[in-house]
Amino acid sequence: MYYDIALTLVEGIGTILASNLTEHFGTAEAVFKADTHVIAEVPQVGNSKAEAIKAFADWDLVDTIIQHAAQHNIQILTKAHAQYPEKLLHCYDAPTVLYYQGNLNALNALKSVSIIGTRTPTEYGKWATEKLVATLKNHQATVFSGMAFGIDAAAHEQALQQQLPTIGVVAHGLHTIYPHQHKTLATKMLDAGGGLLTEFDIFTKPDKHNFPRRNRIVAAIADALVVVETAARGGSMITAELASNYGREVFAVPGRWNDKKSEGCLYLIQHNKA
Repeated sequence: MYYDIALTLVEGIGTILASNLTEHFGTAEAVFKADTHVIAEVPQVGNSKAEAIKAFADWDLVDTIIQHAAQHNIQILTKAHAQYPEKLLHCYDAPTVLYYQGNLNALNALKSVSIIGTRTPTEYGKWATEKLVATLKNHQATVFSGMAFGIDAAAHEQALQQQLPTIGVVAHGLHTIYPHQHKTLATKMLDAGGGLLTEFDIFTKPDKHNFPRRNRIVAAIADALVVVETAARGGSMITAELASNYGREVFAVPGRWNDKKSEGCLYLIQHNKA
């Protein structure tokens, strides 16, 4: 765990490269202890990245991250951890490290669905989300979403109403909640046996470039992805494409043909992408 976290902090080492390195050397610790020229020989690494790995010296930061996790009941899951989500484990760009607060049984439920959509839904979109989540009660499925305004929040809230575990996948460290208006919602989710999941450490803010990385986890972590309402372009459409590429079932809620908030869903259906 210690060296896995360190590997995520090395500049220029992303999830795919980190995976290649750990597979090549066996463990993250072995990566750091290898000679520079040996590291550089791993495909796609080269001298500059190998030197960056060997020059890494911010071990105090690694200690701080681990200490913070222990103090706040945050589980640190590496790919070697028995509770690392199996559906993510088989993805080529699976996170090197996951930080999880909550019920581990919900994270690895037998049945799970990710529900996503616009941040500004119509009343129809909210209704559709509520009806959809209600149908999952008999299946005891975990409901995943991204803690955003709109459809995300509606999915989390309805899961709570139906006494289903619900997990928020966030684009920042677990030292905060974004948007801050959802702090109470997050607390309710934890109290009800759900959780909060991220690949970002405690010093990571909810910056714009983190959200596409968050979306790939939402796309991959469940058995299926449901798009409730979305425009023809945007994060939900990209997430749907990612889910399809990961081999997940993709569903879209149909809407009125002249409603811009249903354009994306209708496109997915029309082109047999959902």
